[in-house]
Amino acid sequence: MKMRRSIVLRARTPARPLRVLGDGYSDDLQLRKKWYSTRRWKKIRAAHLASSPWCVRCAREGIRTAARVVDHVQGHIDASWRERFWSGPFMSLCTNCHNAKTGRETQARRRAAGGGVR
Repeated sequence: MKMRRSIVLRARTPARPLRVLGDGYSDDLQLRKKWYSTRRWKKIRAAHLASSPWCVRCAREGIRTAARVVDHVQGHIDASWRERFWSGPFMSLCTNCHNAKTGRETQARRRAAGGGVR
């Protein structure tokens, strides 16, 4: 006799409000997160890491570190980020360099928005 699997439906939790940093950066945050999980992005990422497998920032210091992140050079800082998301320019970074770069960019946006640094 086959046993039936019961399906548990969970109530959706209310979405947290987006933190807008004053320049609209966070307005499209959910869309960007969705795009990073698409098959299209995963193919772009894999192809870029295959052609450029080392962290470019570490390489400037003479250190050879495997890249784990494909970073958008110009980031998501203006209205044209949607066009650049798929076409680049990109650069390969290790996780530490990517986190440092992203942290500096976030601090700069907060300062520009008058929010200071947290």
